[in-house]
Amino acid sequence: MRITASKLYDYLQCPHRIWRDTYGPQEEKIIETNPFVQLLWDRGVRYEKEIIDSLGAYLNLSEGSLEERFKKTTEALKNKIPLIYQGVLIKDELMGIPDLLEIKPNGNYIP
Repeated sequence: MRITASKLYDYLQCPHRIWRDTYGPQEEKIIETNPFVQLLWDRGVRYEKEIIDSLGAYLNLSEGSLEERFKKTTEALKNKIPLIYQGVLIKDELMGIPDLLEIKPNGNYIP
């Protein structure tokens, strides 16, 4: 199992949640998303798109499997693509998907 920011957050909320989500009774899982939570997600996605679109040209890596996106992210970093949207970073068991990676004048990227 890869460790993600979401899993760390879930662990901080309840140390048992990750285990229960993976191995616990499937019938206890919430299948349907609360309509209010869905509204918040939809508005957040819309706002994020407005902000990203205002930055100009960027490489969109939001589609594809995690492995495909990781390979494309690695290639984009090597090629010094200025803005990378939804790239995938993997190191051993750690994984992250920053909304945006931006290159700075010194050649380093910041999320």
